[in-house]
Amino acid sequence: MDQSKNTLITCIKNNDIDKLRDTLKNVKEKLTQEYSDLTEERRKVLEFINQSVDEERNTFLHIAAANGNLDLIKELVFNGADRFAKNNKNAVPLGFSKNNSMVVNFFLSPAISLQSLRAIC
Repeated sequence: MDQSKNTLITCIKNNDIDKLRDTLKNVKEKLTQEYSDLTEERRKVLEFINQSVDEERNTFLHIAAANGNLDLIKELVFNGADRFAKNNKNAVPLGFSKNNSMVVNFFLSPAISLQSLRAIC
């Protein structure tokens, strides 16, 4: 999974939405094979996508928000990334949005909650 983590970080930094989608799909498939219980599988996917990935305890979503690519952010959120995850400075991904109004509006949109619920269920 370390390789997948590094690949996701690279995708986010390079604004490579297609590679991000493929990597997330591969992670899901790998975890599905490893865990037969669907509830356990989903828990593992959420645990993976919301893990801390650096010394500041940022998540993939923090990094994507700092990068400002709305498509990457949407893909992560719709796959279960926690938009309220806090790093070691209690900062949530929204705070990393570089004053990008489209990203800020997405994070503050009520519709995002429904999409997030679909990802979790």
